[in-house]
Amino acid sequence: MFLRRIAWVQFRLFGSRPDLVISPKVRNALNQRRAVVALESTVITHGLPYPHNLGAATSLEEIIRSEDAEPATIAILNGKVHIGLEPDDLKRIAEAKNAIKVSKRDIAYALEKELVGGTTVAATMYLAHSAGIRVFSTGGVGGVHRGADQTFDISADLQELSQTPVCVVCAGVKSILDIGKTLEYLETHSVNCIVYSDKNVFPGFFTAETQYKGQLNTENLEEVAKIIESSSDLGLHAGTILACPIPNELQVDGDFIEKIIKDALEESKAKRIISQQVTPFILKRVNELSEGKSMKTNIELLKNNAKIASKLAKLLVGPRFHAAKQSEANGNDKRRPKVTVIGATILDYEAVTNEHVQNDGGSYAGKMEQRCGGVARNHADALTRLGCDVTLLSAIGNDALGEWIRKRCNHMNWDNVVVSNKFSTATYLSINVQGNINFGINSIGNVIYDISPEYIKKHEQSIAEADFVLIDGNISEEAIKQIAITSKYYNKKIWFEPTDYHKVNKIMDDDVLPQISIMSPNANEFMHFAQKCDVSVNPAIFTSPYHIGEFVLSNLKLLHSFDYLIVSLAQNGTAIIRKADDESYSFIGLPPPIQPDLIVSASGAGDSFNSGFLAAMLNGVPFDASPIVGQKCASLTLQTIEAVSTQITPKLISEIRSYSKNSPT
Repeated sequence: MFLRRIAWVQFRLFGSRPDLVISPKVRNALNQRRAVVALESTVITHGLPYPHNLGAATSLEEIIRSEDAEPATIAILNGKVHIGLEPDDLKRIAEAKNAIKVSKRDIAYALEKELVGGTTVAATMYLAHSAGIRVFSTGGVGGVHRGADQTFDISADLQELSQTPVCVVCAGVKSILDIGKTLEYLETHSVNCIVYSDKNVFPGFFTAETQYKGQLNTENLEEVAKIIESSSDLGLHAGTILACPIPNELQVDGDFIEKIIKDALEESKAKRIISQQVTPFILKRVNELSEGKSMKTNIELLKNNAKIASKLAKLLVGPRFHAAKQSEANGNDKRRPKVTVIGATILDYEAVTNEHVQNDGGSYAGKMEQRCGGVARNHADALTRLGCDVTLLSAIGNDALGEWIRKRCNHMNWDNVVVSNKFSTATYLSINVQGNINFGINSIGNVIYDISPEYIKKHEQSIAEADFVLIDGNISEEAIKQIAITSKYYNKKIWFEPTDYHKVNKIMDDDVLPQISIMSPNANEFMHFAQKCDVSVNPAIFTSPYHIGEFVLSNLKLLHSFDYLIVSLAQNGTAIIRKADDESYSFIGLPPPIQPDLIVSASGAGDSFNSGFLAAMLNGVPFDASPIVGQKCASLTLQTIEAVSTQITPKLISEIRSYSKNSPT
C-alpha cells in the first residue's frame, strides 16, 4: 500500500507537463532574487486591437523596467509556455489573427496544437507560480457574470485565486461583471482582497469607487508585503488581490459607462455569445460605444497597476523587508532550517552533442555550455532555493571565473567562502552524449586545500548552529576529520556525498565513519564502499533498487552508524535504506525521476535529489514522503543544462507536506 501511495503522488506531480521556456532575463532576475512582475497576454491577443495592443504591451514592460524590476509576459508559442517574451514574440502575438484565449484548462490543448495562445488571469497565475513569480499585474480580474444565477457563468480566475498564492495587482473586478457576487465568492474561498487606497471602497475597473468594500484597505505596500509573507508562512494557498483604484483624472463617468455596459450585455445575450467570448465582445462594444474612451482608460490603468506591482515585487525581495521578516520569525520561534555545506565550488564546462560519438578521433557537432558547479555549491544552491538558511564553506580563486560564479549565484550567501589570491578557481569539463555524461575531466587544483582544518575551526560556530552538516568528498581527509570531530562535539549529523569512488576512502577513519548519518553513493561508489567493508558485491544487484535494498538488509554491517543509505543507480532508479530509532529497518525503491528521452543533462541531478530529500525532512515531511520532493528536484534539474534548476522552490515541500498530512496512512 505504501509503495502504491508513493507512486500515485509521483504521477500527480511529475506526470507529463508542458515545457516552460523562461527567458534569460527573467531567469537571471529570479536567480538573483530581483523583482519580477508577470504580465498576461490575453489583453494583447483579445483585449486591445492592433497596433494599440503592441504599444501597450511594450509600454508595460518599459514601466516595469523603469522601476528596477523585470517584466515576464507569459504566452504560448510553438508548443511551449514562454515566461518572458522577446520583442519579436510580442509583435507576433499582437499581430496574430488566429490566437486563442487560454485559461488554465486550455494550456494542454494550446500546446498540443502548437497554437498562439494569450493567457488569461487564471492561466497566467498558474504559470507564474510555477516559475516562482509572486506578483502579477493585469487590468481587471474575471468574476461572477451578471445573470450567473441562470447561466452559472463564473470565471476560472476566481478558482485559481482560491488555490494559487500569487498577488494579482489589478483595478478591481471588471465592471461588466457582478462585483458584489464576485466579492462574496472570493470571501468564501479565503482570498485576501486589499484595496490600495486611503478608504475601503472597492474599485470598479473604469471607476475608482463602487458600493462595495474589500477585506481591508491600506496605502502602505510594506503592509501588503507582510500580509503576503504571513499567508505564505501559515501555509495558506490562496492568492491575494491588490485592488488599485484608477486615478481620478483617468476614470470615465460611472453612469455613462454603466449604461454602455448594460447595452453591450443585452446585445451579447441577443447574439447568444457565451463563455470565454463574452468579455472580449463586451469590451470591444464598450470601446466602440464610448468612442474609444474606454480603451484609453484601459491602457492607462494597466500602466498604473504595473507601476504599483513593480514596487510591491521589489519589497518582497528587498533585504530590509527580509531582515525584518526574519527577525519577526525568530521572535515567534519560527526559523528556516540551517544547513552548513562544506566542499567544492567549481566552474563547469559541458560539451553537449546528440550525435553517436565513437572513439575515432573525429569531431562531432554540438555546443559548449558554461555553468556554476561543484557538489557542495550545487547542494548549497538547491537548499537555498528550497528555503533553507545555508552556510557555504568553500573556496574560489580571486579571478574572473570565481567572480562569474558569484555574480550568477548572488541568491546564495558567499560571506564565508575563501577567495584565494594564490590559487585559481576549480574547473571541470564533462562530455554529454545524448543526455548522458560519458566522462569528465576535473582541474580542481590546490584551491580545495584552502578548505583546511584551520578554516573549519575558524567557522566552528556555523557547525554548532546547523541542523545538519553536508560535506562532499573533494575536501581533504584532514578537513573531513576536523569536521567529524567538531560535529561530534556539538552532536551534529553529517551527510557525506562521495563525488567519486576513490574518495570513499576518506571517511573510513575510525574518528569519521561513526559520525556519518547519511551517505549517498552511486553504484561505483557503493561497490567500493562495500569492498572496504569486506562485503563482496555481485554487479547484478545494480539493475534494480530492490536488489540493492535486499542486499543491504542482508548485510547490515554496511549501514554502520548511518540513519540513511541512498544509492543512486542512474537510469535504474534509487534505493533508500533507513535505520529507525528503534533499530528497525525500512526500504524504498524509486524509479528514475523522468524518462531518459527527456533528459537534457544529468549533471547536478543527484545533488538536487539529496537537497530536496534533506530539506523536506528538516521541514517536518515524513520519511515516506520526503523522497518525492527529492525526485521532483531531480526531475526539474534533469530537464535543464544548469546544475540546479531555477524552478526548485519551497512550494515543492509545502505541496508534499500538505498532501502527506491530508492523506490516509
